[in-house]
Amino acid sequence: MSTIQCSKFNLSERFFLFALEIVKLVRSLPNDPAAREIGKQLIRAGTSIAANYEEALGSFSRKDFTYKLSTASAFSLLTSYFSLLISHLCRRH
Repeated sequence: MSTIQCSKFNLSERFFLFALEIVKLVRSLPNDPAAREIGKQLIRAGTSIAANYEEALGSFSRKDFTYKLSTASAFSLLTSYFSLLISHLCRRH
C-alpha cells in the first residue's frame, strides 16, 4: 500500500488511497483502445467511491446520507466489474 499510514477504520483515508491506486493502475494499462476506454470507466467509478462517501459524511439528513452511501456502494460494484475486465484484458497481453 502507500507510504501514508492510515487508520484501519478511517474510511475517508482508505477510500482516498484506493482512488489513488486506481489511478496508478489505469496509468499502467496497455496503450490500446479497449484498455483506454475501460480505464476511463474504472477511473470514474473507482474515484467516485471516495467522493460519494465524503458527500455522505456531509449529509443534512439520514435519508440524504443513505442515498449518498448507496451511490458509493453502487460505484464500488462498478469498480469491481471494470477491475475484472481489466484483469482479463491484461492476461491476454
